[in-house]
Parts: sequence; C-alpha cells; structure tokens
Amino acid sequence: MRVGLAAAVLLWALAFGFAGQARALDLNVALGEAEASVASSEADVVQSETELAPARARYEASIRRAGTADRAAAGARRQARRTKAGLVAARQQAKGRIAAIEADHAQAVDDHDEEVRAAIAFGLAALVAAAIALGWGLIRDSGPAAWLAEQPTGQVVGVCVSGGVLALIVGVAMFGADGVIGVIGGLLALLAFVLPSAVLLARHSASVRAGKSKPLTGRERLPEWVPRATAGVAGALFLVGIGSALLAGEPSELAVPAQLASAAAPSALTSPALARAEGRAAALGKAASRLDADRAAAGREVEGPRRRLRRARRRLARAEGEAARYSRRLVVIAEREARETEEAEAEAIEEEELLAGEESESAGCDSNYVGACLDPNASDYDCLGGSGDGPEYTGPVQVVGVDHYGLDADGDGYACEE
Repeated sequence: MRVGLAAAVLLWALAFGFAGQARALDLNVALGEAEASVASSEADVVQSETELAPARARYEASIRRAGTADRAAAGARRQARRTKAGLVAARQQAKGRIAAIEADHAQAVDDHDEEVRAAIAFGLAALVAAAIALGWGLIRDSGPAAWLAEQPTGQVVGVCVSGGVLALIVGVAMFGADGVIGVIGGLLALLAFVLPSAVLLARHSASVRAGKSKPLTGRERLPEWVPRATAGVAGALFLVGIGSALLAGEPSELAVPAQLASAAAPSALTSPALARAEGRAAALGKAASRLDADRAAAGREVEGPRRRLRRARRRLARAEGEAARYSRRLVVIAEREARETEEAEAEAIEEEELLAGEESESAGCDSNYVGACLDPNASDYDCLGGSGDGPEYTGPVQVVGVDHYGLDADGDGYACEE
C-alpha cells in the first residue's frame, strides 16, 4: 500500500509537471506572438518616423519661409501706414496754415469794415455837432431849454448822464453789426457824449439868460464867431471821417499759396511714395498668403504620418505590455513549478524514508535510521572507526527519526560519514 501511495505521488508530480509544461508552452507561444507583434510594431514605428521626417522637414521649412514672408509683409504694411500718416499729418498741417490765413484775412476784412463804420459814424457825429453849433442860438432860446432851466440841476444832470450811458451801451452793442446798423451804433455811441453835453450847455445858457446862473466866461452870450468856428471844425471833421471811409478801399483778396492748397487737397493722400509702399505691402501680403497656404498644406501633410506614428507607438506599447505580462507569467509558472517539484520530491523522499523505516522495523532494525540495520535493543552505537566505545558500531546511516544514539553530530541528517 505504501509503495502504491509513493507511486501515486510521483505520478501526480509528473502529471502536474506536464500540465505546467503545457501551460508554459502555451505562454511561450503567446510570448512569441507578442514579441513578433513588438517587432512588427517597432518596424511600423521606424517606418512612420521615416515617413514623418521629410514631411516634418518640409513643414518646418514652410514655417520659416512663411514667417519670413509674414514679417516682411508686416514691415511693408507698417511702412505704408507711416507714409500715409506722414501725408495725413502734412495735409492737416497745410489745412491748419490755410485756416490761419483765412482767419487772418477774415480778421483783416472785419477790421476794414469796422474802420469804415467808425469813420462814417465819426463823420455823421461831427455833422450833427456842426448842425448843433450852427443852430445854437435857436437851441439856446428855445422853449425846451427854458424848461430845462426850471428843473433841478441834479435831476437834469442825472438824466443826461444816464441817457448818455444807455446810448453808449446800445451803440457799442450795435457797432459790432455789419452795414447800416453798425454805423448807427457807432453814431449813437459818439452822440452819447455830444448830445448830453449840448443839452447841459443849452440849459446853462438859458439859466444865465434868466439870471439864475453866472456865465462861465463872464459874458452872457458868446461871440457869434464861436458857434461858427465850432461848426466849421465839426464840418471839417465830417469831411475827414467820410473821406477816410471813402479812401479806405477794399481789403485784399484771400491769397492761399498754391503749394499749401496742393498739400491740403485730398489728392495729397495719393502720392507716388504711398502708392509704392501700398503696392509693395500688397505684393508681400499676397506672397505671405501663398506661403501661409503652403504652410497649412504642409501641416496637413504632416498630420497623416504623425497619426500613424502615434498609432504605431500605441501598438508597440500594447505589444510590449503583453510581452512583459507573458514573461512575468512564465517566470511565475517556472517558479511555481520549481517549488512544486521540490515539494513533490521532498514528499517522495519522505515516503521512501517512511517505507525504508517500516521495512527496517519489519526486519528487526531501528526505524530511526536507514542505510544500515541498527539493533533497536542495543544499548549504544558509535561510528565504525571512530573514538566511541560501542558496544555496537555502524557505518554511514541516514537519520530519519530521533537520533537517540547521537550519531549525527552536525545535525545534517547523515551520520558516520567517511
């Protein structure tokens, strides 16, 4: 029975070994396939990199060419903008100078008109003063003058002053207008001094006649030549004013230099320099557009090999992963088979020793030792040829049980070794 059990153990070990070898064989086949896939994937990667290299070189070259063209086009556009900005600035400057010339001319026209209005107003005021001087006798002896002489001095003076101030304000305001209204305003502003003075002198003369005031010159009446001389001077001033207005002439015509007019014209923005700059910018822009299109095409051309390379690398990574897994599994199987083989061998040895012990026991031998038949009833055993004193001696034996004779001094399971 014991022999059959040992044989079964050995058969089981062999069967398990064969099964492990079959599994290892399958894994070896799978590992070979995975390694073939790795080699194929590596070849695909190399081929994809070979295909990608020239496409990438063309793409990088197109990027450099397009970049150079883009920079040149951008520089030409900047130059065109600077040229146009310079023309616009020159045109604005010319327009500003023309505006200043026009403003100066308008000011000269206004000054001329104002001078003419002032001369006419002065002449008319002098004419009124001459008329007052010629009719001074009638004015002095008139009823209004006598009535004024009856009024309080302060009241008359206040009315004259306030009336003169009002006439001055209104006259100055009207003098800024063109034409007849401006002349009337200037006349009214001058009469603001003449008329109040004439009214006050007429009242004073009437008051002297009535004996209410003392004459300023010590005489009740001025000599007849004084009003006439005053009228003559006023008449001369009238002629001077009217003559000045007539001789003032017309203001000069507006004269804009032809160079300024040409620089301020809209056509100044279409100079040959600007046309050349814009033409160069347009040509470089077209060239840059073509190169940009070439760069885009080269980029699209590079995408195919790049995608294939990525796919090949992914396949390679998967194949390497599978090969690594199969290799690890083979190592695990090999380690497990070695461990199980060692265990099976140990069990077989143990069974053999057990069988040997049983056989020794059945033959009257000590079951604790195999390799020699030791008497189980002996009081002691020593190794043959050793220093022991017996009484029994034995050659090499294997300790499979309890070494109650103390033969295995080094404890390695073997005793009395030569």
